[in-house]
Amino acid sequence: MSKPERNIIKMEELLERDQKTNVMFLNYDNEAFMNTGIQESGSTPPFAATTTGPAGEKIPGKVGIKQDLVTPFGFFGSNSLFLATANPAYPNDFIGKVIEGLKTNGSSFIQAYADCMRGWRHAGSETIKISKLATDCGYWPLYTIRVRDGIPKFSYYRGLDIDKEELIQAPEGSYDEIICTDITKYRGNLEADIVICQALLEHVKGVENAFMAISSILKPGGLALIFVPFIGVTIGRGKTLITIHVDI
Repeated sequence: MSKPERNIIKMEELLERDQKTNVMFLNYDNEAFMNTGIQESGSTPPFAATTTGPAGEKIPGKVGIKQDLVTPFGFFGSNSLFLATANPAYPNDFIGKVIEGLKTNGSSFIQAYADCMRGWRHAGSETIKISKLATDCGYWPLYTIRVRDGIPKFSYYRGLDIDKEELIQAPEGSYDEIICTDITKYRGNLEADIVICQALLEHVKGVENAFMAISSILKPGGLALIFVPFIGVTIGRGKTLITIHVDI
């Protein structure tokens, strides 16, 4: 092996190490290729508008789901890893995770929420407010995965319960209507074509009633996109969309 080859350390080799490596991978996620023209990427959430994705009445944005970059590493097979999400709107949490990641045996990976005012079409002064709302509403949960002896253990920050007054502070046009209610008790009017349910059902007692609420919101034949943790996910399967039919 030549000397240059000996100096190359592969990412797979770092992830396999269970001793202290002092290596941290930090991914800032602005959910598109923002630096080159706001093009759609694997990190773009469903129905988001980009310069390269569809956006119209028939297809209102990205087709597909946002790729999970964090959870699959927990099942990579490493003996020791530190994995986490972070949000600059919660700096103490962010700093604590960086410190823990650098002190942990094995490598560490943090995916940070990264607002882009140009691509997201909002004023720079709204950045912290929007970033905070992303976590508080459950869209960007702050969680940690600690892998010890090959076993991943999850811990979540569930966000805050926000009321209608806080939602009203969102930028004008963010919502057609604001409804704050208990998802297990709410009943709709069969008016929606699509329901997107993310980072919710894993925190709800009485999931059957939540499904009843979703069903009551949808028109006959409507589509529900429901995102829940799945411990069987593997690397490279982050974009898999499982379609099931539920009779309620």
